[in-house]
Amino acid sequence: KNFWSEALNYTKNINSVLEFGCNRGSNLKTIRFLKKDIKINAIEINKNASQIASKEGFNIHLGSITEEIPKDLKSDLTFTCGVLIHIAPEYLKKVYTNLFNLSKKYILISEYFSTNPQEIIYRGHKNKMWKRDFAHELWELYPSLKLVKYGFDWRYDKERSRNDLNWFIFSK
Repeated sequence: KNFWSEALNYTKNINSVLEFGCNRGSNLKTIRFLKKDIKINAIEINKNASQIASKEGFNIHLGSITEEIPKDLKSDLTFTCGVLIHIAPEYLKKVYTNLFNLSKKYILISEYFSTNPQEIIYRGHKNKMWKRDFAHELWELYPSLKLVKYGFDWRYDKERSRNDLNWFIFSK
């Protein structure tokens, strides 16, 4: 809740959000708690997770963020939280394009960070997780974006996160 409360303070006139990879909808529940009448959209590839999130009353599109996404999901804020780290590097450009094209005003990304792209062994498997400077790659692809704010959620700050995540908010 603390993260979303802070992040949303750096935006203006947000009436709709679109989460890329919402899983069961934890972020969406928090956003709805903070902004009661916001329109909530999401894309989720996992059918079971999308059904759970749908039961919360969210507009969930079952599909991949690496493919074309329906234009009617276009929202004031598009975002990812711990999702880009699971996208194979060769598909990232398509996801960045979707984030940009489906955003009316803002893009937020919150992911593991590394100045040098590197693979991470995920639950004993290769080719399942990477960390890199996702924000810089997005910004290079769309230099018209304006950096609004960035920050770091440290695993030892019990008020914020259980992970070490960098987050970035851009405006269009």
